[in-house]
Amino acid sequence: MPQFGFDAGRRTGFSGPATACLHRRLLFAFLGATLLAGCAAASSIGDIGVFYNSTAPSSCTAVLDPICAVNNTLGVLDGPVFVVVNTSNTDITNAMLTIVGTDFFDIGTIAADSSFTVIPGVSNDGLDHGDENFFTHTGSVFDSSDEFPSLNTTEFELTGEQGSTQIVSVDICGIIAAPVFTPACTAGPSNDGAVDSINFLGGPGNNDGPCDNCFGPAIVADLETAVAETPEPSSFLLFGGALIGLSSGLSIRRKSRISPGEYPNRVPRVKSRTG
Repeated sequence: MPQFGFDAGRRTGFSGPATACLHRRLLFAFLGATLLAGCAAASSIGDIGVFYNSTAPSSCTAVLDPICAVNNTLGVLDGPVFVVVNTSNTDITNAMLTIVGTDFFDIGTIAADSSFTVIPGVSNDGLDHGDENFFTHTGSVFDSSDEFPSLNTTEFELTGEQGSTQIVSVDICGIIAAPVFTPACTAGPSNDGAVDSINFLGGPGNNDGPCDNCFGPAIVADLETAVAETPEPSSFLLFGGALIGLSSGLSIRRKSRISPGEYPNRVPRVKSRTG
């Protein structure tokens, strides 16, 4: 069942958790250890969809169905609407939608196999967002193209939890490290072709003026598990051996150096410094 955040109360490229795991594998392989041999891939557990001043198509793909349903229910709104879809059979808790360095919306729980809708200006998480911020509750839809720097580089994040597992948003173009995603990846011509390039904030700038059917519904980010990496017990021995070997090498090197205390008749060389 969809949830609404107002008073009623694909994946390509080489970034994110999987790549971090690969980097660590290479590091430990260099040291002669296989500490992260048990590293696992992240799992997709949902999506983030957005529409802006749009009419949903008469037929949507399966992945877009939840976002299209919300668009059809709410109608055409002159502002962005975020629909966070949990496709897993486990609740996402402590979910937070953030505009990095600007504002955040406390979603809380997104029920299993359900969605949560955030309408900036209308949705109310009960927090003080200031007088004129992105998620300030005013009772009216927030037109981000007019009142917010709606650049393609504006950074968003979604984080949450499923038990001890962290949930993060992932840029669908695979060019930004999780959990950041931006409007750049999904910017393109408006639905009605009146604007050459528009993003899910109605920008960059006030780009939504000419269009009557502007952006979306579209998937703008994936939701994935941030997998914890569990070392194999035998790998600790290998890693420890590598460190002992490295430490021994450094110790031998130190002892090979001549110090004035060991050879009192030798005058140490003094380097001159200028400047």
